This record gives sequence, C-alpha cells and structure tokens, in this order.
Amino acid sequence: MSLPAPANTPFLPASSCPACGLTVSDLQRTGRLGCACCYEMFHPIIAPQLHRFHHGTHHVGKTPRRHAFAYRKEELRAALAHAVSTEDFEQAALLRDQLTALASL
Repeated sequence: MSLPAPANTPFLPASSCPACGLTVSDLQRTGRLGCACCYEMFHPIIAPQLHRFHHGTHHVGKTPRRHAFAYRKEELRAALAHAVSTEDFEQAALLRDQLTALASL
C-alpha cells in the first residue's frame, strides 16, 4: 500500500527520519514507518491517512474492567474521607456500604 503524495508537504523526497533513516519516498512506496520517531517526523503526511483509516487520531476505547473497579474504589474512598471530615455521617455510612459491596465482587 503506498501513500499518496500530500499537497503542501514541507518535506523534500530526500528528507529522512533522523533515527532510522526512512525517507519520504520510502514511506510513500511501502506505506510503513520505520520507528516511533517517524510518527513525528512524517506527521503531516500520515495524519490525514490515520484519520481516514481510524476515524480519528486519539484512542477512545474502553477501560479494562479491573481498572474501572480500582478507579471506583478510589472515588468512593475519597468521597468517604470527605464525608467524614465534614461530619456527614449518613453519607459516610452509605459510601462505606458501597465500598463493602464493591469489595465483595
């Protein structure tokens, strides 16, 4: 798969990645990057392609379940500490019960 030559590219065909030596012409010919540094070096060329292939350039996937539980526990612990420090003992009891229920899962 080759990449089309982008319009208004600031790179000359002789430009190359300082880390691996991949040139713009190599990138256009193979469609593959040589190293992590290439993503920054050739960003103006590959960004439109990444956006088209992946419908964006930022990951928006799910959080693994075990991390969601850990995050929720920390959230509840912080809320519990706040409830105790403000002497809202009814809210603290509810939060304690939620923490206990979450721990039993």
